[in-house]
Amino acid sequence: APTNENDTFYYRKVLENLCQKLGLKNFISPDDNLEDSLYDAIVEEYEKCIEWLSLGIVSLYSFIQSNWTGPDITDDIDWLVIKRDEAAKELALGDQCNDNVKHLEFLYLAKLLFSNQKIQKQVDTSLWWFLRASMVHQLIMEEESEKILKSGEEIIDDIMELKIWNIQGFEQLSTLFNIEAAQFYLMYRNVPKVEKYLNKALNGAKLELELDGAMGKRTRYQAEEKAQLFLKISAGKENFNFDECPHLPQSVHLNDDLRLENIKFTEDYEIPKLGTIEEAIVMAK
Repeated sequence: APTNENDTFYYRKVLENLCQKLGLKNFISPDDNLEDSLYDAIVEEYEKCIEWLSLGIVSLYSFIQSNWTGPDITDDIDWLVIKRDEAAKELALGDQCNDNVKHLEFLYLAKLLFSNQKIQKQVDTSLWWFLRASMVHQLIMEEESEKILKSGEEIIDDIMELKIWNIQGFEQLSTLFNIEAAQFYLMYRNVPKVEKYLNKALNGAKLELELDGAMGKRTRYQAEEKAQLFLKISAGKENFNFDECPHLPQSVHLNDDLRLENIKFTEDYEIPKLGTIEEAIVMAK
């Protein structure tokens, strides 16, 4: 992530530095297919494949920055922009991408790198990044894509077969993957699959969620206590490690003459402090 919040072009700088280090410009021409050019350029060595994977990640982040998070990337990358029309054609999948999408070449480059067989043989997690890029791809499509759905399901099955999940200490990543798999199926409203992976995530985080009723007051002048809907969260272990953001947005108070800021329960309930992964599970559930 950018070390300087004002560094608008952080990802672009990293992308250009990696491309220069890997000599990618020497392999790209207007006449050749980008997938073929990448295949010729990539050397099947672990350290090199890590650099290629990093290039795909920063390219995906650049696409997300351009279309969602900002600030906007206004200048094109000369040697990559020549592949924009090719990217638009290939990413359309016989349908159509949203007309407002910018810098399709970033997403196209990322997906080609994550799906490259040489990289996948050397770096297992490239499959996981391929799934993430596929989710972003679906977000820019005008309609739900059967091709992305089918490909995504195959990727998820392949990820589940990876040996990395047997490594001690990978429980956090396993839980995170289950959350993301649930998010993928949520885009296609496949409720059984969503429930399947969310339950796996709950088990991995040792969380129990229960909707309950608790007596309390919701308004300032409420005379009688009423049953209020209450989410009871029980944590069976400590939170997974996470970095706490020091600059969170401040809560905006209601300042309402009638409603209380929070429900005033008759009994005090202990609310466990959750980490980012645990919060993501609760929100998804």
